[in-house]
Amino acid sequence: MVGVVLAAGNGSRFIEEYGAELCKALVKIGGRPIIEYSLENLFRMNVERIYIVVGRYAEDIRGAVGDAYRSVPVTYVHQESPIGLINALSKTLFYFDDDMTVQLGDEIFIGADIPGLCGEIESGESEFLCCITREDDEKNIRKNYSVELDSQFRLLGCTEKPETTHNMYKGTGFCVFSRACVRFLRKRYDQTNNYPFDLCDYMNELIAAGNTGKCFLLSGREINVNTVSDFNYARTLAAASDVGEG
Repeated sequence: MVGVVLAAGNGSRFIEEYGAELCKALVKIGGRPIIEYSLENLFRMNVERIYIVVGRYAEDIRGAVGDAYRSVPVTYVHQESPIGLINALSKTLFYFDDDMTVQLGDEIFIGADIPGLCGEIESGESEFLCCITREDDEKNIRKNYSVELDSQFRLLGCTEKPETTHNMYKGTGFCVFSRACVRFLRKRYDQTNNYPFDLCDYMNELIAAGNTGKCFLLSGREINVNTVSDFNYARTLAAASDVGEG
């Protein structure tokens, strides 16, 4: 299995609020750059190689991470323009033919159950997995994406930034796809119209094609750091836990 970290965004909203030019993925929370939380998750999953999709801050990220993370080789792949997660992901697809774990470069999970996730992968019960968190506030789900599940946590569909929600589970950018699903995207992705555009498009297409997807409750807390408010919230949670330890 390989790991892919999507870190090509400009972070314009965060920079505007923060009031300084900087690479959001390298801002520190709990003593670590934000991107390192994703890299650590991939290391704990024993991936063989990590691909980091970079853009405007390519050299900053390369300088901070280097050619390996804790002995796992790192390859950098450039996304010319930040035009969606799946466009970013598509840039990596001709580098490997393997199972793939996807992480965002600005997403932090508190108490992520990586051993449980690895066990779910090893069970072989699904072609892809979508990590979710349980939310108390429906607004947090509407900012990300909702998931529709059956009683066995099989994914029936997902909706980006939904107006209404099916339950109190929030979809995240942490997903695992089999080699067959990687090949599906390689064949299905249309560069001319940038389709599928986001993770929900991709997963809904996989389901429509007969692939089984499941949701895995990875953590009780997830923060996608898009704003300074998100950043401050993540710092508060990190200070109250051992999330910064490593």
